[in-house]
Amino acid sequence: MRFAIILCLLIAGCGTVTEFRQERRVIDVYDTQGRVKEHVIIENGYITIYDRDWKSKGYGKISDRTQ
Repeated sequence: MRFAIILCLLIAGCGTVTEFRQERRVIDVYDTQGRVKEHVIIENGYITIYDRDWKSKGYGKISDRTQ
């Protein structure tokens, strides 16, 4: 009985993890000397730009408008 309950919890837990999976992309922008200049994170339709010390520089929503 315990094994069945634990197995059900594991299966249910795995199902909920995949539902909340987020797509996240990290892009590093380098200067001409090969050092990281900025970090750009794209996640859930928003973009965040950080300087090389990971201090936030900007934030905004990505437009889905096409021309």
